[in-house]
Amino acid sequence: MEKESNEIMLFEIIKRLLKKKEIRFVFVGVLNTIFTYFIYVLLIYFRINHLISIGVVYIIGIISGYIMNKFFTFESKGKIFVEFFKYLTVYIILFFLSILLMWIIVDKLRINKYIAGIINICIISILGWFGHKKFSFKS
Repeated sequence: MEKESNEIMLFEIIKRLLKKKEIRFVFVGVLNTIFTYFIYVLLIYFRINHLISIGVVYIIGIISGYIMNKFFTFESKGKIFVEFFKYLTVYIILFFLSILLMWIIVDKLRINKYIAGIINICIISILGWFGHKKFSFKS
């Protein structure tokens, strides 16, 4: 009986957390990362060149991320092509900002590349949240 009660409590906590768009955004990001990495591993397994594989995965990641964010995170009713163009625009900007940020952190500030990667992911993720909330899926 106690186990069932704990499961119900856990389910309620998860349900409350998923009401927050920020939590859904992080959840979608993690899920999409796992999904695209799995595809990357499959492509490498089937002897597809790693550069081609990463390009394919990047495109798949943008498309699957858009779909999950549109329907799950932001529950948007906007026009698909308009929103997708905005979504893509945010990711193109974030891509170049990410490169610039890594250059600053690693080459100018001389911070370890692994730590720089974590810093970069955190900053770009936060900027991505605001970019999609205020631009891609603005209600």
